Amino acid sequence: IFDRLRKEELPLLSGDWTDYWNLGAGSSARETTVFMSGIRVLNTAHQAAAWPGPAQPREGQHMEAAHAHLALYAEHTWGADCSISAPDSIETRIQWATKSAFAFEGLGHARIVLRDALHRLAEGAGGDDPSLLLYNPLPMAVKVPMRLPINNLDWALTPGVQHRHRLDGVLSSLDEGSTKWCTVELPALGYRTYRVVDLPSAESSGLEATDGVLSSTRTKIEFLNDGGVRSLVVDDVEYVGSHPSLTFGVPVFERPAGGSRREIMKLDFTQIEPADGWQRDWPRITTPGRLVDHSSRLPAGAVEYRQAFAMDNGDHVGIVYRLFTDDPSVDMEVTLDSAGDSLPYSLALPFTLPDSGATEWHFDTAGAIVEFDREQLPDAARHYVTTRRFIRMQTESLALSIATPDLPLWKFGGMFFAPTRQLDPAERSPVTLAWLANNYWEVNFLANQSGRTRYRFRLLPHAREAINASYTRALPYAVSPRIHAYRQLGPIRSTTESLLELRGEGVSLESVTKIGSHTLLTILNLCDTATMITISPGALKWTEAWQARMDGTPVTQLAGGRMALTPRGVHGVLLLT
Repeated sequence: IFDRLRKEELPLLSGDWTDYWNLGAGSSARETTVFMSGIRVLNTAHQAAAWPGPAQPREGQHMEAAHAHLALYAEHTWGADCSISAPDSIETRIQWATKSAFAFEGLGHARIVLRDALHRLAEGAGGDDPSLLLYNPLPMAVKVPMRLPINNLDWALTPGVQHRHRLDGVLSSLDEGSTKWCTVELPALGYRTYRVVDLPSAESSGLEATDGVLSSTRTKIEFLNDGGVRSLVVDDVEYVGSHPSLTFGVPVFERPAGGSRREIMKLDFTQIEPADGWQRDWPRITTPGRLVDHSSRLPAGAVEYRQAFAMDNGDHVGIVYRLFTDDPSVDMEVTLDSAGDSLPYSLALPFTLPDSGATEWHFDTAGAIVEFDREQLPDAARHYVTTRRFIRMQTESLALSIATPDLPLWKFGGMFFAPTRQLDPAERSPVTLAWLANNYWEVNFLANQSGRTRYRFRLLPHAREAINASYTRALPYAVSPRIHAYRQLGPIRSTTESLLELRGEGVSLESVTKIGSHTLLTILNLCDTATMITISPGALKWTEAWQARMDGTPVTQLAGGRMALTPRGVHGVLLLT
């Protein structure tokens, strides 16, 4: 066969081969949020470990373990082949216990490396009073609201406590009584330290909560009496559109009408293309969540509105909308309490834009930001996509970018679940759905996850713009600053510093990795045109910069730290020290 193919002229195709079979990430939603957190922590740990100074002897061991465990969680073999037919069997439990542990182990090992690296920075910064070091791993300075710890820190501040590897995670999830909302400004690729008593409180001016309405100086949200959002106005522009069957912010429950996965797909694995067994118009029951509670409140520095929904299968979905002073974005926290339903079903959360012409979507995948449909290969998955950090829906005049640090699965245009060749693009409308959970696949994936899963979203309504601008807008909410607490580290020597400076329009710094005594940067050009970057020293006093392969092999020396990036290209830069 291969000899014959070598003689034939084969068509050349390029684009994203969007995966069909990772939908099972929605059947193990809680562990997938842990995995996504592990990837972010590991990336930041690599960057923080690249700062000058001696590393802890355990760094290499834990870095290697973090990579191995996170890779094994993401690997295709998800669980037992009897996961669906016998969801409570010992075999199913054994294999899922093994698989799910990889996500938690990977995050734990990454946190140890990050804790050690951040404490090394704290030792360089100094300070005897209880203090927080906030680290921003992004190549741009950020000004963001953060809920920061102010009380119950004695255990975290005790010098020499070995469990401090848990600091970054635990300090980000303390109860509300131990925290307050702060507005922090952090340098690019660097840190800022604050004494706890000096943390800058977020302002509350202009924040109001009245009957079914939240408002700030720039944003106003009106809620419907039976659940969902009637209106979202930012700077006098409306961003909520109508849809015949979906309501902005009302979770939707979907199930095959007869309660069987065979109604959706009759897969025959003896065939070359088993997806031919998918049904085009499989019968389904689709019902919106029923609003069972709602409330509003004004904590210091924010204003919030909460809606709670009951779903037909016993699941519950809670949604908190939050506004901040002089901030046009909407902070959302979604809590899914699953009852452990093993019958096939899915839950989705819709966001609708006003219909103002053709709609386009983008999603952030490995090595590229992809325009939905146009930049996908023929027959690649289009009934849902998997994103890393954000998605964008854009019409001819309006756009909604959504930072999504915890949820990878999204649907564009409607509640579709069928192979690409069966989808009609004309049926799509300006709606995007966060696919909160599903257990549709009939083997391997978990059938009956129960318990609580939390998702965070940041809604960023804005005018139509280039995709690199939307990416830059969303990134600070998808990759949050990391937190480290300390005290008794001597006189204050520094309050802010950056590892290095990266200047360039429309670029993404994908990774910073220490290779021996040198440092490798991986940089992605988001634009369709070539662009120029300039790298300047910060705390990292490099002597030479080289264009490099992805394994760190130097290729061409760069003059003055300047380098031209090819359109949509991924590039390596090796900094010699």
